[in-house]
Amino acid sequence: MSSFLKLPNQLIAKTGIKMIVYGGAGTGKTRNCAITSPKPVLVSVENGLLSIQNEQIPIVDCRGENCLQNFESFVQWAKSAEAKQFETIIIDSWSELATQLLRVEIAKAKDGRQAYGIMADKMMNWAYQLVNQIPHNVVFICKQECGSNNGQPYHQPSLEGKKLYTEFTHLIDVILRFQSKRFVINNKAQEYMVASTKNQPDYIARDRSGTLFDDEPQDIGAIINKIRGIAPQQPQS
Repeated sequence: MSSFLKLPNQLIAKTGIKMIVYGGAGTGKTRNCAITSPKPVLVSVENGLLSIQNEQIPIVDCRGENCLQNFESFVQWAKSAEAKQFETIIIDSWSELATQLLRVEIAKAKDGRQAYGIMADKMMNWAYQLVNQIPHNVVFICKQECGSNNGQPYHQPSLEGKKLYTEFTHLIDVILRFQSKRFVINNKAQEYMVASTKNQPDYIARDRSGTLFDDEPQDIGAIINKIRGIAPQQPQS
């Protein structure tokens, strides 16, 4: 094959798997993303590290008044040679980052609608860099909000403004909803924490790879490998 032509899996290998993980409080977003992702670095935008306080996971601290400046510095660092020691970048949370940026833009803008547009453009600029310009897997953790779909409750990632929500969710190939689901096994109902991958009438989820079950274990590394077609390692006897 000509060097000008590439296969899809070759391009994916160069840019990593990019995904949104969202869900309600207590559904395991921070902890399970952090401890199951391959060679992770976690970008902390909000307080919420208690669940991983005893884990040896590198943290980029973007909390507090210098949040936006520190995050911009992080995005540039993610393109550096030093960042190549990591395989997965986890942003916790993308929702909070948008809220922080919107607060700053509203204080500067004469028109609130203008502030939302500027915020969305800046967030998407960061998103394009993280999606297209680095080889890492990127997990964008989002809070969950409940909207309406034809008058029915509809759960989705919480993002400031319609413009950001539409453009960002369109960009990302994998959207996982972390939630508790009840399954009947051997005639007995049991609750399991799952990563749901298929769109439903009451929530958004997505798997453009077509490789995932409707509900997967909350194991980001296993999900990434499944999308890439890497078979799970068999335990040694």
